[in-house]
Amino acid sequence: TAFNVYNIALLLSSYSLPLAVSKMVSVRLARKQYRNSVRILRAALAYATVVGALAAAVIWFGADFFAREVFFMPYAAFALKTLAPTVWIMAYLGVFRGYYQGQGTMVPTALSQVFEQIVNAIVSVAAGSWLFNQAIKVEILKGESGSGYSNSWGAAGGTIGTGAGAFTALVFLLLLFAAYQRTIRKKVRRDRDRK
Repeated sequence: TAFNVYNIALLLSSYSLPLAVSKMVSVRLARKQYRNSVRILRAALAYATVVGALAAAVIWFGADFFAREVFFMPYAAFALKTLAPTVWIMAYLGVFRGYYQGQGTMVPTALSQVFEQIVNAIVSVAAGSWLFNQAIKVEILKGESGSGYSNSWGAAGGTIGTGAGAFTALVFLLLLFAAYQRTIRKKVRRDRDRK
């Protein structure tokens, strides 16, 4: 249930960002407009900040409404709230992946996706099982076994892995960007195009 809302938010906020940024950056680089390629990156990051934050806020603050009124599953709000920050992270991730693809290399994107999925798998299983076990103890204490409370906390733990994986991929791309910063500055300084 939570992933339905998450996927719609991703479609609206950041799903096409890698392709759009990649196309715009590659055109500027082909014309040797290095300054403009950096401007596109900044504009895309500003867009990701606004739209990603808006989508994350809608999911976070609307989690109870979606869970109760739309899906009739009140406990789904836990997983929705854990997915909300991931939407924002994915917006930034899409921008940086598109920026590297526009430079003609898929290696940073591929490596970031590998790291993302490894962390996602490990954290999803660990957090999901730990939260499930903690919630089942609460269910037993309250005498509400079978209410779905523990399952919802297990699902929330699984969605924590999605966010942790995306955050790991973003950190990797940011470190790569920081290492590449000197080369970018040199190209921008040599750029004489004023358009």
